[in-house]
Amino acid sequence: VGSGAYVVISRDDHRTTRMIKRGLISGLLSTGVNVGDMLSSSIPVARYEIGNDGEIEGIHIRQSPYDARLIDIKFFDKFGGDISINQEKSIEQLFFREDFKRANMDEVGEITIPPRALEYYKTGYLDIIKKKQTINKIKIVIDYAHSSASMVFPAILGELGVDVVALNAYIDAKKITKTKEEFSESLNQLSDIVTTLKASAGFLIDNGAEKLFLVDEKGKIMDDETAMLVMAYLVMITYKKGTIAVPVTVSSVIDELAEKFDFKVKRTGTSPRNIMNATKDENVIFVADCRGGFIFPEFQQAFDAMYS
Repeated sequence: VGSGAYVVISRDDHRTTRMIKRGLISGLLSTGVNVGDMLSSSIPVARYEIGNDGEIEGIHIRQSPYDARLIDIKFFDKFGGDISINQEKSIEQLFFREDFKRANMDEVGEITIPPRALEYYKTGYLDIIKKKQTINKIKIVIDYAHSSASMVFPAILGELGVDVVALNAYIDAKKITKTKEEFSESLNQLSDIVTTLKASAGFLIDNGAEKLFLVDEKGKIMDDETAMLVMAYLVMITYKKGTIAVPVTVSSVIDELAEKFDFKVKRTGTSPRNIMNATKDENVIFVADCRGGFIFPEFQQAFDAMYS
């Protein structure tokens, strides 16, 4: 990115990711890059921060949600989306060749703490939601899955007047990765609580706050495609016109639904990068990956379970 550039960096709450993040910060500083250290942060908040205070790229380090032995290092571009494959390859080549430019002692980068990241996210979120309509008084159950979304989302829901029963709304570094059995158990528990409390719906937010999983008012756990169709239907009756983007693997049911509401469907590749790239089309108002990921470009061009 060049000496003098400003990059924001964040992590989850695992102690290993703290170590990796500090190593990355040291490397960036040694090349003259200024670093905004967001400490522990959810991925959507980190993405949303990019550009607000002059950041040109971002990095997020997390323990893999699928394999506790792996660490993911996610690189974001100036729009908060994933960097391109070519950029990834360039970074890998520079890393393995150890071909770095070093800064002079008086040109070493500076570390700052972005002071208003949560405030930017909360304000941007509420500005858009409140322009649409008043939220009806409803009761929902949210499983935060021990994620850092629990640091920002309750305050947003409180301002919207939503009655929320919160589960696992505290950070636990030992519960970032879930096995398939643990994930199913969490959904079943959410289903039981929704029916017991007679709530309108239940939501499970993944630890990175990117993916969202739905339970209806009867406690039925929606499979990924049904959840995508329900979300698409809600978009179509809310926005009245536009284009929705889904991967090529999604069934033709989405085309039949779109035809009824005079919407267009755009097909994308199946990788998260290709799916996010669909937001660059100004006519696209909703993107889904059929794996719990939803994007509303009006807010940000990346997956965000809290906005969804």
